[in-house]
Amino acid sequence: MGRVILAHLSREDADTVLSQSRTGPLSGKPLPSRRRLSEELRQIQQRGFAVYEDKSLNVAGVSAPVFGQDGAVLGCLAVTLPATRFRLPLRQGLPGAVTKRARRLSEAVGFKA
Repeated sequence: MGRVILAHLSREDADTVLSQSRTGPLSGKPLPSRRRLSEELRQIQQRGFAVYEDKSLNVAGVSAPVFGQDGAVLGCLAVTLPATRFRLPLRQGLPGAVTKRARRLSEAVGFKA
């Protein structure tokens, strides 16, 4: 969920967040290199959603950004589930469903695309 928000922050705000963290908040694993993370964030921006899966923690999820009236990211809408249930039909259907609902939520709080 955090990466979908991070992908839509200003560069300055994202740099502030990244300068304070060295490990993932959920996994405790080291963050990827800045270069690799920047590429991942760019892909999230292009797709409009993020997918997370950590089989060692048995957690998976899909998240999409929610924007406010001024166009700034407010947060995200996400569905989390056990990784053991994150099979092909959900992998294909959840991103579109979550993105669609996040877009509607953004519009409900005044965002205009």
